[in-house]
Amino acid sequence: MALVVNLEGFIKYSSVLQGNITDCKTLSATIDKLAVHTIGHQTVVVLDADIATDDNLKLILQKGYQYLCVARCKPKDYHINTDRLTVLMQTRNTENITIKAVTVKDSSDYYI
Repeated sequence: MALVVNLEGFIKYSSVLQGNITDCKTLSATIDKLAVHTIGHQTVVVLDADIATDDNLKLILQKGYQYLCVARCKPKDYHINTDRLTVLMQTRNTENITIKAVTVKDSSDYYI
C-alpha cells in the first residue's frame, strides 16, 4: 500500500500495489506516481526495512526526497550524541525504552 498524507496525517491519495517493490524500477515508478499527488518541497518517503535497500535510498535522494525507515542492520561504529535530547518512553506492557540520537561513522543519515 502506498499513501500520500498531509502534515495533519489525513490521506490525500492511496494506492494498493502489486507484488514486491524492493526492485528499484518498481519503486521509482511508484514514487513518480505518488509525486503527482504531493505539494511542497518537504516530502518524506517512509518505508520499512524490506524496501530500504541502499539502491532504493539513493534513488529516493536522487528524486529530491528525504526518507524515514527502519535500518536494515545495526550500526557498528557509532557514538551517542550527548548534546541531543534523550526521550524516555514506556510501552503498553510497561517496558521502558530510551531513545537517543547517535552518529554513525561514514554516514550522513540520522539514527536514533
